[in-house]
Amino acid sequence: MVADLEPFEVKITRQDVEKAFCFPPKLWETAGAMTLPTILYVKPEDFKPESTVAIAKEIGRLNAALLKEKRPYLLVGPGRWGSADRWLGIPVQWHDISGVGAIIELRSALLKADPSQGPIFFKTSPPWAFTM
Repeated sequence: MVADLEPFEVKITRQDVEKAFCFPPKLWETAGAMTLPTILYVKPEDFKPESTVAIAKEIGRLNAALLKEKRPYLLVGPGRWGSADRWLGIPVQWHDISGVGAIIELRSALLKADPSQGPIFFKTSPPWAFTM
């Protein structure tokens, strides 16, 4: 993934999925040709653990705007999404990310968090979460 300031469209084909190192089959089956036109990405090089509460608020603000537009998004960032401990990840609550289509948790040397088994608030009606 390349981070850029300009928005651009990405099409994922079946051939891309077959070559991918991370693409859960369940997501493809469930979402089919689901489009996630927006990626909210917390860049690891700019991430500061002491800013996780501020990051959660910003994600909540962006989520609200995307919900109004009915635009699902891919959420990518370091640590555990939804952690109650702000030093293990970004302490969002369900209302902060309720429009998400899929989540990726990135490992971070700055956080002492073991990979989660999926954020707790997705147990009943998922979007999909996976750890990298």
